[in-house]
Amino acid sequence: MVIPARNAGDTLAEQLDSLAEQALSERFDVIVADNGSTDQTADIVADYADVALDVRRVDASARSGASYARNVGAAATEAEKLLFCDADDIVSPGWVGALAAGLDDHDLAGGPLVFDRTLPDEIDANISGRRTDGFVVPEGFMPFAPSCNLGVRRTAFDTIGGFCESYRRAEDVDFSWRAQVAGFDLGFVPEAAVSYRQRTTYRAVFWQGYHSGHDAPLLQRNFSRAGLRPRSRRDTLRQWGWLGTRVPTIVVARRRGMWVRHAGYALGRAAGRLSRRDVT
Repeated sequence: MVIPARNAGDTLAEQLDSLAEQALSERFDVIVADNGSTDQTADIVADYADVALDVRRVDASARSGASYARNVGAAATEAEKLLFCDADDIVSPGWVGALAAGLDDHDLAGGPLVFDRTLPDEIDANISGRRTDGFVVPEGFMPFAPSCNLGVRRTAFDTIGGFCESYRRAEDVDFSWRAQVAGFDLGFVPEAAVSYRQRTTYRAVFWQGYHSGHDAPLLQRNFSRAGLRPRSRRDTLRQWGWLGTRVPTIVVARRRGMWVRHAGYALGRAAGRLSRRDVT
């Protein structure tokens, strides 16, 4: 199991607690791929290694980015089943066993995300408490398993070359799509749930949307030959129109977070398109 981490001192212990409490008869290897932390992340790993888990820290600081850290972590273990989660979420009590069992039937597997963090209403009023019941299908192309709740067989991981390190946020979309284009299958495991920690400030919400949008043209370039259709001008205009018509509604706190997220995505996509003029 691989957990990418960078200055995760405020949340990592909670995730390691959830892994230590997994209902399994056999122990499993946990690798924290440290992407250049300057806080107490290393000390937390050392504390848990002594008493609760087969956990170790590997240095993944040579290049910034969660994708690089995941690749370094995967290279540090010989496990035939690779499970990935994030340092700021909480896996469910049966997550390891359920996701590993899913890899008996599928090359890649993922499970539900539970958006159950307590947040200010204005940040995420429309999503808190929701549980996903299947995979999202970006651009109507192919489903993907989020990297915070992902299992993959070693053969599939090695065949497609791990995570692409060119993305800021859509690396898990790219990973799942490349695997499926290569002929590997993706299965949903309802029992493998993860409590997902949402962004708690407008700034964080904006940049989350921005980086997702910025990666969209790169996805388009990389998967156009596989059948990903370019976004139409009408769809782009519709998105900007949605933002414009809802400007007056952001005075209502409960609607503000969604607008900020969509604005970040639209601006990020525009910036990504300008930086890659060969795609839409």
